[in-house]
Formats: sequence, structure tokens, C-alpha cells
Amino acid sequence: MSDLTKGKIKLRDYQQEAIDGLLSYCAANPGKDPVLELPTGSGKSVIIAEFCRQMAKRGKKVLVLCRQKELVLQNCERFTQLAWGDYTVGVYCAGLNRKESDCDVVFATVQSVAKNIHDLGHLSAILVDECHQVPPSSNSQYGQMIGEVRKYNPRCRLIGLTATPYRTSTGMVYGEGSVFDDCAYSVSVKRMLESGNITPWRHPTVDEVDVSNVKIRGNDFDLGEMGEEFEAKLESNVKEIIAASANRSKVLIFATTVKHGEALKEAIMMATGQQCGIVTGDSSKLHREVTLDQFCGGPLKYLVNIGVLTTGFDCPSVDVIAVCRATQSAGLWYQIVGRGMRLSKGKEDFLVLDFGGNFDRLGDPAEANFGRPAKAPERVNCPECSNHCLKSDVRCGECGHVLLTKICPSCMAEQPKDAKTCGSKLDREDLFSDDCGFDFTARRCRSEIRGDICLVALGPDEDICPVCGAEKERKAAGQFEKHAKRKEKAVRARWSVQSVEYNYHKPKDETKRPTLRVSYEVWPAVEGASRLDRRRFNEWVTIEHEGWVLQKATEWWKLRSAMAMPATVDEAMLIATQGGLREPSEIVTEKDGKWDRVVGADFEEEIPPVIDIFEEEAPF
Repeated sequence: MSDLTKGKIKLRDYQQEAIDGLLSYCAANPGKDPVLELPTGSGKSVIIAEFCRQMAKRGKKVLVLCRQKELVLQNCERFTQLAWGDYTVGVYCAGLNRKESDCDVVFATVQSVAKNIHDLGHLSAILVDECHQVPPSSNSQYGQMIGEVRKYNPRCRLIGLTATPYRTSTGMVYGEGSVFDDCAYSVSVKRMLESGNITPWRHPTVDEVDVSNVKIRGNDFDLGEMGEEFEAKLESNVKEIIAASANRSKVLIFATTVKHGEALKEAIMMATGQQCGIVTGDSSKLHREVTLDQFCGGPLKYLVNIGVLTTGFDCPSVDVIAVCRATQSAGLWYQIVGRGMRLSKGKEDFLVLDFGGNFDRLGDPAEANFGRPAKAPERVNCPECSNHCLKSDVRCGECGHVLLTKICPSCMAEQPKDAKTCGSKLDREDLFSDDCGFDFTARRCRSEIRGDICLVALGPDEDICPVCGAEKERKAAGQFEKHAKRKEKAVRARWSVQSVEYNYHKPKDETKRPTLRVSYEVWPAVEGASRLDRRRFNEWVTIEHEGWVLQKATEWWKLRSAMAMPATVDEAMLIATQGGLREPSEIVTEKDGKWDRVVGADFEEEIPPVIDIFEEEAPF
């Protein structure tokens, strides 16, 4: 876990990034519910504790939900260990016989609080651990509960944390049709491995069980049929498990059915002369606790389980995972492998004995696109910092490393794919050399001359290339003339502004940069106009662009704010939502084809003074 000192949390770099990313997302996206994608072993309980501490510091009440009482206790204990200050913490869980509600931070199971949510009072945020378990329906237990909370506080945020933000049946847990809107931050498994924050795994070749003829029921293999296939290869599987784990400490075995699990247990005990534990969904509470204690901290080396130790179970000393089952679920497969990822003294790696062919079927959890449905945008890991990026990203959003490049046809140097001009030095050994300066946006000849391409820049009125004599179509000039005629006939209208909204606009074309979309609700600025005449116009402010459009965005900003021009749309959203922009009393629009463009604005208010956006209270 993170290094800790009394009264202070020393967060790992990605843990601090997760907190910052979450707060920035919430500030820039009012009313949106985000997810944090955090691999097993990343220290989710530390991130939860620090987020809750920051909320409590601002006088905000937070509810942290888990499915199992063990996770409730684990997260509560972590907060108690790490959070300093006069904050009260409570547990609301029937299984623990505790119902403490009048606290700054409450840790609970959803089953206990769903019908008693009003006991907790005003909530600013609800965190859901293992949020991949939240059904997408608004009629679910989670959906009804958050609906009740928002009757009294519409600004309450629902925030999910999970290592596996996808489901076999419905795809990603965020986006259209889901409870959550977007992913605010993700850290890659590859980055965790490279930084030494989780344990690496090896999967040696084993004699796999053929499940090609097993029926699929409910999106996964039929357990009964699969159990029969694995029982037929039980003797072979057990021999390989014992041989591979001869010099290992703890062996966690995943079986298909109770019958199969009991057979594995008996075979291991007979072959080794050692005890082998087993836990199932029907195991008593006492049996389960005693068995897990003997396995995690006692002499028990082998433990068989049937579908109960995939989440909420942590035994860092596990160094062999024997998977005597197959699955179609990437989430389940990740959770199984994840039981070995936690760090432990003397543990250099762990083995995954995959008898079900799951690596071949579902892939390796370290892959950038592991578990993601085919329709989800494809991801890559940044070669510099190993963080997740979209395959279409020109630069890494974390470290800025250039991912996509193009070749300058003039000097043949490699440049970022979105570069407008070539910035390479013509003489790379001369510190005072001129830049190439090739303009990628210019209208050029591009005719072939003696095997080469003519790259002469053409003016808007040039039909014939002055160098090679090639005749060019004047598409750009024709469009210019059309536009000029249209402007002559343009009709302007003046409107009285009733309200202004600011939104983050991401174009459908993923190669294009985001903009700040400003929406005006208006009605005609004439006497007698009313709501019956109301209209809505949009204006796009190109804050993250370059060249002339950035200049126009800067002019737009200076008319409205005393603060420096922001570098990103997220920063602009934060300033706008904190009252850092003045809003026009009237706007002027002009017909541009079938659209209306905002071409002017009048203000009655003064530009607001500079605000300290970092001292404002949290956006919950």
C-alpha cells in the first residue's frame, strides 16, 4: 500500500492523479456521474479515504457503498487509519449490527441503506466500490436509491470505482444507457506492473480442458456440463497443480461446481498428505472465517473455492492460482487473476495455471483493450508513461508524449499528426538553424514533375501553378465567392438573453479537438416578446485550437473575463461554473445557410473580478 506517516497520507503518483482527475471532472461536468478505473492492488481504499477526507474537510457528507460487509470494514478501517482531523466516521450494515448515520463519512452495504437512505440526511456524494456490479437500469436498487437522494440534493454525485468497467452482457459500465456517464481517470495495468505496484504473473503451459462442446447459458458456460468436462481431467489437473506449486507458498484453486471442488480437495489431500480447505456459497460463516484464517495466516497451503473468492478477498501471499474452470466473462477472468496481484514480502511473481483456456479466449489482463467490447474506442498504452490513450490520440493526455506522427514532405522530418507547420530544424547540428516552417494547411499544387511532387503554395486566386504550370481547380476560391455573396444577403437579428449554459463539446471525429459550447436561451429583443417566442442558439469557443480560431477565442474570452485565457476546455468550464465570466444581456445572430451564427454581444454587467477557483468548495 501507500507509504504512511502519522497524520499524513503519502499518495502514490497515480493515486493523486485519480483524486485530481475526479475533482476536475466533477467541476467541469455538472450533473455527470464518473467512474475511476483502478486495477486490483492499486489501493482503491486509500483513494476512497483521501477523497472522503477532502469532502469532509469541506463540510460535505459522503456515503461509501460496498456489496460485502468485509469490504465495508476494510474501507472504514483504511479511512480511520489515514484521515486526520475532527471527522466522524460510521458504519451502516445490518450484517455487522451497526447503523451509524449521523457522521461525516458513512461506510455501508447497499442492501442495508437502500430502504433507509433518508436516515443518512443530506448527501453530497455516493461512492460505489466494485461499481461493475451496479445494474444499468434506473429501477434497480441502486437506481431507486440515488433517485431518492436527488429529490433532496440534485447535485449529489454518484462515483464508481472498479478494476473492470465492463460487463459481458451490456458492455462498458459508463456511457449511453448506463448509470455512469464517463471515465474520469484510469491507470493501466502495464503502468502498475512497470512501477512495481502489483505483482507480475506467469502462465506456464498446462494440459487444458476442451470446453468447445459445452453449451453457453446466460452469457457463460453451463456450469453442470463444464463440471463434467473438468471432472474427467481431474487427475491430470491435480498432478500439474502439485508439481507447479512444489516451491510455492499459497495455492488458490477455482473450481466449477461443488462436486468438482470436493473432488479436487480429496485428490489433493490424497496426493500430498496435506490438508486442503474448501469454501462454497453454502459454507457457514464460521467455517468460512476459520478456513480463510488458516489459509491466509496459517499452515493451510491449498484452498479450493467455488465462485466466492473473486471480489472482496485479499490474501497477498497467494503465489499460485489454479483456474480449473472456463469463463466467457472478461470481468470474472480479471478478478480471478487479480487475487494474486497484491504485493507480499518475498513474492517476486505468481503463477496462473489456466486449465480452462481463458488466456487464449479472453486475453491477458495487462493488454490495453482487455475486456473492452468491440464497439468501444480502441486503446493503446503510451510508450513513455504506460497510461491509457485512445488509438486516435495524437498525444498522451498524461505526459504529452506524441503518439501519432506524419512526415513533412519538404524536409522529411517526423512531426505530430496535428501539427499545422513543421517545426524541425533545417540543420539539426546548428542551434541557430531556421525551422522548416512547411505549412501543412496551405493549398498546394501537388502535381507530379519528373517523379517528384510539386509542393508550391498557391494563392486563393491562382489557377495555374507558377512553377510547374499545372492547372488547378479553384474549389477554395469558388467557395469563397459563394460565401461572399451569402454575406451580402445575410440578415441579422437581435435577441434578449434569458439564460446561458456552458458545456464541454467533444466532436464525433475523435481526431478533432474539444470546444466550449455556449448555449443561449433567448427571445426577440423587441417590445412584447415572451417565452412563446423563445429560441436557443449555440456558440463554439475554440480554446484548445491554434491560429486564427484561437485568436477569435481569446478575443471572446477577454470580453467576458478578467482571468487569464485558459489552456483547456476543462479549465474554462471550471471558471465559468464558478462565476468567472460575465454574460451578455443581448446577442446578435446572422443567418449562415440554414444555421444562425452568434456574431455579436452586448453587456450590461461589468467583468467579474479574478476568482481563486482552487479555494472554492467542492462541486457536490
